[in-house]
Amino acid sequence: MDAASKMLALSGQSKTQTVTVTGEHEHVISGYSLLKGIGDGEPIASDRFTVGGHEWVLLFYPDGKKGTDAAAQARGDEDPYAALFVALIGEGPRPQGVVTSSSGQRVVRAFHRFTLVDQKRVNGGGSDITKGRQRDQGAVKISCAKQDPNARNCHGYRKFVRRSVLEKPENGYLVDDTIVIRYEIELVVTSGGALNRPCKTSALNSIDVRRFPTLGDQISTLLHDELDSADCVFEVEGERFPAHSLVMSARSAAFRAMLRTGAEMREGSEGVVKLGDIRAPVFKLLLNFIYSDRFPGSGPGEYQHGGRDGSLDDEDGSAAAHHALDGGGPGSGAPGRSPDGGVNQFARIVGGAHVGAGG
Repeated sequence: MDAASKMLALSGQSKTQTVTVTGEHEHVISGYSLLKGIGDGEPIASDRFTVGGHEWVLLFYPDGKKGTDAAAQARGDEDPYAALFVALIGEGPRPQGVVTSSSGQRVVRAFHRFTLVDQKRVNGGGSDITKGRQRDQGAVKISCAKQDPNARNCHGYRKFVRRSVLEKPENGYLVDDTIVIRYEIELVVTSGGALNRPCKTSALNSIDVRRFPTLGDQISTLLHDELDSADCVFEVEGERFPAHSLVMSARSAAFRAMLRTGAEMREGSEGVVKLGDIRAPVFKLLLNFIYSDRFPGSGPGEYQHGGRDGSLDDEDGSAAAHHALDGGGPGSGAPGRSPDGGVNQFARIVGGAHVGAGG
């Protein structure tokens, strides 16, 4: 088969690519002398830091981390080791490099490099102590299952540095009772292929806000569905309209004056506001506008949003409503001006449209 025939026989082409995502963190530990005697297996933790969508933390053990090594504990070394580890403690919404092992466990693979800094080095020289796995040794697997106590979610060295070496002044690792630890990570990330599909964004991070009601929608439910929580009443033409003083006061300077506690107004003290010179159906329109910022159009004879013969258009209706809510516009607080003057003017403007629409 010639080359052209082989090309035709191919049923597509795929590609996987493996790279590393790098990051580093420096942890400065001051007051080292106060940490001696803290106890075996007791760590000094760094702040959390994020690399590749995963949360990590450095753990330094001044008195070592012998753990369940009975022989080491029995020896009671006169020159003990300080231990240093990194732990995977969490992940963000889009963690990178996660693979599923043959045992079904979610793991990440990475190269880790730990350095105890020689703080007295000159011109970039010095004798830092660095430990870490080389490329030809392969990356270290760390489990993502932090809830599983048996999962290996950390990596490091129980025998990172002998305390005598760390504490020797001329070595430069302990200066002014302070040590500096530098950590570098190369997280292995493979993309492409059937087993390395990109992680889907979790539901928590892909919320379609368009599906949620607006603030206006939710406030309008107070007027129609939450009347039990009403704490004031407006009386118009003998018909009573329960309302919420917080909403009415926030939306209208005129109604705020009427409902103000302690005001020299009968309405404020009794909780019932009686309004004249306005028809009940028209006040209902205004009330709906206050709660929803729009006019209803659900039945004949009512103002239709968008306008119709004999009714107001949107601009005129909204202007009249806002005029009412402002208590009659500029100067409404002037002497001799009734605080419900704007409401009455709204009644005259919208009332005419209301009658015309019903004709």
